[in-house]
Parts: sequence; structure tokens; C-alpha cells
Amino acid sequence: PPCIQLFCTPEYCWVERNHLHPDFGQGSYLERFIAQTPHQCGIQRSTRVAMAEAHATDSGSTKEDVKEEEIPVDRLPHEVLLRVFLLLDMRTIFTVVQRVCRHWSIVASDLPQIQLDFATLPKSAGFRLADDPTRAQMVVNMVRRFPRAAVTLNTSGYVDLSPGFVTAVAAQCPRLTEFKAQACAELDEVAANALGVCCPKITTIDLSACHGISDTAIETLLGLLPRLHALDASHLPSIVNPDLESAATRRACLLRGEAGEPQRTWSTESAVPVDTVPARTVSQGDTHGARGLVPTLPLRKIDLTRCDLLSNRFVFALARHCPRLTSVTLDWCVNLMNDCVIALVENCLHLVEVSLCGNQRLTDESVLALAQHCPNLTTAHLGWLWRLTEKSYTELGQRCRRLVSVDWSGCDHLTDKSVAALAEGNPQLRSVMLNWCGGLTDIGVIALAENCPNMASISLTNCHALTEKSSRALSKHCPLLTAEVLTGCGLRSAQTANTPNTGIRPMWV
Repeated sequence: PPCIQLFCTPEYCWVERNHLHPDFGQGSYLERFIAQTPHQCGIQRSTRVAMAEAHATDSGSTKEDVKEEEIPVDRLPHEVLLRVFLLLDMRTIFTVVQRVCRHWSIVASDLPQIQLDFATLPKSAGFRLADDPTRAQMVVNMVRRFPRAAVTLNTSGYVDLSPGFVTAVAAQCPRLTEFKAQACAELDEVAANALGVCCPKITTIDLSACHGISDTAIETLLGLLPRLHALDASHLPSIVNPDLESAATRRACLLRGEAGEPQRTWSTESAVPVDTVPARTVSQGDTHGARGLVPTLPLRKIDLTRCDLLSNRFVFALARHCPRLTSVTLDWCVNLMNDCVIALVENCLHLVEVSLCGNQRLTDESVLALAQHCPNLTTAHLGWLWRLTEKSYTELGQRCRRLVSVDWSGCDHLTDKSVAALAEGNPQLRSVMLNWCGGLTDIGVIALAENCPNMASISLTNCHALTEKSSRALSKHCPLLTAEVLTGCGLRSAQTANTPNTGIRPMWV
């Protein structure tokens, strides 16, 4: 672990002698580490000098004798031990650190954040999180050991996780800030209501593949959690059209203490967004609308991948009530239309990550609006949009000059000109996926290699027009490349590059 690497040096022997030998006169390893990385250790020089002088005074020595004295571990300042403990995993904190001595246990109790990750436990061991009250009480007792810490709870993969367990834990853990429950199929509106009522500090929720979650549960979470910034609701087949307007109104009333809701008071450090902000009034019939004050939600990131029944009305409501969105994932939402995407990018001007893969109804109109209104994009995943033309990709590459990750797979109309425009305008590209692009040749790949030297990952599966020139260019100009996928390309020689393309593109709908 990092803490062992920090102390196991010729100057410090933590394991064998259980104390430190700092050389304050000539500059020890710990002195150099603190000087070089103050943001990691955060120990002021006055603190180090005071520690040395205090130990010298207790032992009857002078300041000049400090370098010959030994500083025991139990004399390390509270802040030093706390910084070291932050480098350890929670299992080590629970099973080792808190059992060493009373002083270490007290220091560990001041940790600012703890992560209870039950998803890493082997399911074959028979550990279950169901209606058993002893399991819920066990989690509560673990949290009580750290009275000042924000809590992250991860129960992903426990298909038998019941609403009763979540209710019991939420009632005793008001400091819960993150809750992850992927594939916990039994969770429903009861669990969502318990989280909303008892844990107002939650900022992140992951409910992907929780098939019991419905529109009502999403409305409850958005209306009762004033700090909810990230919501993962992917692979939820029952999500159709959660009422975001009622959720935003309920949140505003909750913060003001109206409508019979208990008023919540927040300090100035909580940074809760204002209830109403100027935003476009967007309707399905009029995507341009007039400006007005509407209740808003603090969402920054939302993932709705594979929500097959998701309606366009919900996306319109998302554009109206969530103007602070920075990341939107709407992959394979088969009902998605151009109008709602245009409304989204026109109202959410802070978008930096957009993923619209697999939405076959989208055309150039959506992508051109995206390039016009979101010039700060860093992620543009637009794979398998077969109606897009070369114009969309060229415009996106020229207007958006901060792209780091792109996925333009499955586009028959993608040409070397579009890829060259992307490479010339975005030399900082790190990840590129251009699978099943039949129009891509060596010219486009060489342009990528020459203009994007920091590229770390590229995937060119089944681009049959590529030859060995592409592979040589990537090897020459991209030294940081760690993931290079050229499956199905054949890497033919230049003499056979004009052979007709016989590849068969998969039809994923």
C-alpha cells in the first residue's frame, strides 16, 4: 500500500522497529515527500518543527540533538495519521487500524468519508442482504464508528436486496451521500421514498437494471433529494415519462417548507442551487418557446441507456427543468426524435458529455444543433446513427475542439475528410472508436496518428479498406497507445487495397 511505501525506506523502518528515525537536520525522506507533495500530506513546517522540539524537550535534549533522537509513532500529529489512513481501503481500516490502539481508533473515527462496498464480497460465500434485521444493524453499527464521515453504500449485484433492508439502513444513516444498487431487482417505490425522506444529503444514485423502479420512484427521488446531481436509471424497461415538473415543484416547496412538507435548513456551504432560474419554456410543439421562471432540478448527470419505452415528452421536460446538465446518455432509446434532442442541447448549454448511440431516428439536424450549441464537448458518442451524413461529422469535428473521446462506429457515410477534420481540430484526443466504417481508409487513420500523439485507445474493427500503412502510422506516432483493436480489418497490403469490401455489418436494433 502507499503508506507502507512511504515509510519502508533506509531512513524509516516502520515494520521492524515500529517507530520513525527522521533526520530533521539534513532533510529526510518524509521531509522531501512533504515538500514535494504538500497537497497529499498537507503538513506545515511549523507542525514538523513543533513536533521535533516537543520531543527534544521531553527527552531533555536540545534542538541540535533532534536528528539523533527517535520519534515514536504515537507522537505523530493527528493530521499525519489521518492522511496516512486515507490511503487505506475500508477493510484495512475496520480490521486492522481500529484494533491497534485507542489513539489510532480515535483518529480513524475522524475520516471524512467511508465506503461500504459489499459488491466486492464473493457471492459464493453465502453473504446475503435481505430482510434479515441483523444485516441492516451491522451496516448501521459500521457507520456509527465514524460520526463525521460521509457514507457511500454499494450493494450492487445482490438480487435479493429488499426494500425493507434499504429502509432500515436509510433510517439510521442520514449521512449517506452515494447509493449504488445495480441489478437489485426487488427495489421499488418504498425504498426510493425511504432514501428521499431519510437521506437528504445523497448526491449520487445508481439504480441501473433495478426492474422494480418505476416512474413514481424516479419522481420521488428527484423531488425529495435537493442535492441529487447524478442519476443512473439505465436498463429500466418500465420508465416511460416521470413527471419532472411535479418533482421540481415538490423540491422547491420542500426547501421553502411549504405544502405541508417539513422545512430543511441548509448552511451556506451546502451550495444548494436556487429553486427557480431563467430557462426556456419548452413544449413538444414549440421547441424554441419563451423565457420564464420555471422550477429546476440540480441534476448534472443522467444515464437512461436502454430505456426502451422512454417518451420524447420526458426528454423535453429534462431540457426544461434540468438546465445544469453536463452529461447525458440516451443510448438505444428507440423513440428518440430530432426535436427533443435539439431542445435538450439548446437549453442545457453546459453539456460536455453526450451519448446518443443507436437512435436510428436521429438525422443531421440533431448533430448540427449539438455542434452549434455545445462547443465545449469532450465526449461525443454517436455510433450506429445510420442516417447521419459526412456533413454532421465534419461540422462536429471543426466546431467542438475539446473532444477527448469519440465513438462514430457504424456510419457508412463517414469519410477520411471528416476524420481529418476531427484530428486537426482535436489534437488532445485520447479514445477513438470507428468500428464498421466502410468509407474509412488509410488517409483518415494516418491523419489521426499524426495529429493526435496522445491517443491511448483506438478501435477500428471491420474497417476493411485499411492496410498495413495504418498500423505502422499508429505505432510510429502514438507511443501512448495501449489499446489498439484492428479485428476484421485484414491489414491488407497496399497492392490489394482496392479489393471490393465484402464485410457484413451487424444489424443491431
